Amino acid sequence: MILIVDISVTVKLFLEEEDADLADNVFKQAKDGEILLFAPTLTSYEVLNTLVKENIPNDEIQEHLLMLKDYTEAKIINLVDYSESLALKTLEIATIDTKGKGHISSYDATFHALAILQQGVFLTADKKHYEKTKDIIGFVLLLGDFFDK
Repeated sequence: MILIVDISVTVKLFLEEEDADLADNVFKQAKDGEILLFAPTLTSYEVLNTLVKENIPNDEIQEHLLMLKDYTEAKIINLVDYSESLALKTLEIATIDTKGKGHISSYDATFHALAILQQGVFLTADKKHYEKTKDIIGFVLLLGDFFDK
C-alpha cells in the first residue's frame, strides 16, 4: 500500500498529540516494509515550522530534524521533489470548488496531488481537509480510520 502522509501525521512523531501512537504505528509499518510512505520535500520545512510554532527548544528541534533525515535516508519515508506534473495537479486541486466547504491550501493540495500521482492514499489527521475533499477528490483517509480499515 502506498500512503502519502501530510504534516498533520508526520509531526505527531515529535509532539504529544492525539493519535500520536497511530502515527508511530504507520511509520513502524513503513520501517517493516509493510507499506510505502511518501511526502513532498516541503515536509521538512513544514515540520520545522510546526515545531518552532510549538516553542520547542532549538536543540530538540535539531534532534527531531535529524530523526526525519534518518527516516528519509533509511527510506522509511520517501520525499518527492518538485515536478511540473506535481505542481499542475496541485494547482488543479487548490482551485477546486469545494461546494462552500472552504479553500484548499496549496500546501494541503500538494500532498493530495502526490497521492493521486502515486496512485496511493493521502493519509491525514486534518479533519477539516478530509471533510472538504473526501467526496470531491477522494484518495484520502483519516489517520484515526487507517487501522479500522
